[in-house]
Amino acid sequence: MVNWNIGKKDLDIIDAIVERAMNGDKKLDALNLTMDLSATHKNGNPLDFKKLLFADEFTFNHDVYGIMHHMNRENGKLGHGFMPRCTYHKPAKKVTVKK
Repeated sequence: MVNWNIGKKDLDIIDAIVERAMNGDKKLDALNLTMDLSATHKNGNPLDFKKLLFADEFTFNHDVYGIMHHMNRENGKLGHGFMPRCTYHKPAKKVTVKK
C-alpha cells in the first residue's frame, strides 16, 4: 500500500517543483509528477524539497526524470538502485569514544 500522507507545507513546495519542471517540459503530466514526488518522499526515500527546487538544472532534471522513470507505482518505492541527489539525509549521531 502506497503512503500518500503528505502535509500542506510539503505539498506547496512540491507544487513549485512541478511548476518548474513543467516550464522546462510542457509534455510532463503535473498530477503524475506530484504523485511520484509524494510517493518517493513518503515511501522510503525522503526528499529535501527545498534543495530540489533550487538545484541546478542538471541535478533538478536528474532527480525529477529519475524519479519518474524508476518509480514503482504499486508500492511507491524507487527501483533499479536509483537514488535522487536531493535525498534528505539525517545528520549522523555524535559518537562518543571512551578512552
